[in-house]
Amino acid sequence: MALYFGDTTTYVSALLKGRNLGASARPLAPVEVHLHVYEYMDGGQRLACRPEFTDFSMYLGHLVDLRDLRHMIPEILFHTFYNDLDTRRFWEEKLIDYAADVGLIAFNAGVQELELTVEIHIRNLARRLLEVEQEMVELAINASDEEIGRGDFGGTPASEASIRELEVVKYDGVGGEFEDNGCSICLEEFELEMEVTRMPCKHVFHGGCLTQWLEKSHLCPLCRQEIPI
Repeated sequence: MALYFGDTTTYVSALLKGRNLGASARPLAPVEVHLHVYEYMDGGQRLACRPEFTDFSMYLGHLVDLRDLRHMIPEILFHTFYNDLDTRRFWEEKLIDYAADVGLIAFNAGVQELELTVEIHIRNLARRLLEVEQEMVELAINASDEEIGRGDFGGTPASEASIRELEVVKYDGVGGEFEDNGCSICLEEFELEMEVTRMPCKHVFHGGCLTQWLEKSHLCPLCRQEIPI
């Protein structure tokens, strides 16, 4: 069964092994839960991070007691790294319902063993975290002059002439004249041979990003060195 919510897809399946356990032995039939968590980018390519594999053991009697189930499922999902509360509540509700249904079927059949597999696919988690960082930078760039003026942010724009006079160079990799491999304003990496704009302090940025910044503040985003206003 596939469950969809936001940026996540959860696949759950059950494997029932053996039949016809006596009534007294059924609550003690072993249950294994396999939790697998993956991250994916657009197009289905898995991100370069280690997937999570976590196994849990319990008894079938726990699955047919809703009080135990409502305690155990959140404990199992606590081991995932995805902390969006609405998404976690969705997982909990659906997995409790699924485990309760399967547990009752397994109990009535007297299975000798039950395996539950839960696969959680999270799409673009790394990209979404980067987007959050970018949004924070945008908030800083677009802060009002009044808010900027209350701190030492440099809320006076640079002059148009000083912005036009900034040096434009081709990026040829870290080392030599370049200390950074990306623009600290938008947080994206530079591509080789792309044109970047250099401040007098030698820090480099994407031209468009730097222009936006300097239209709000005459200080370097990294070292706070001034340029003419």
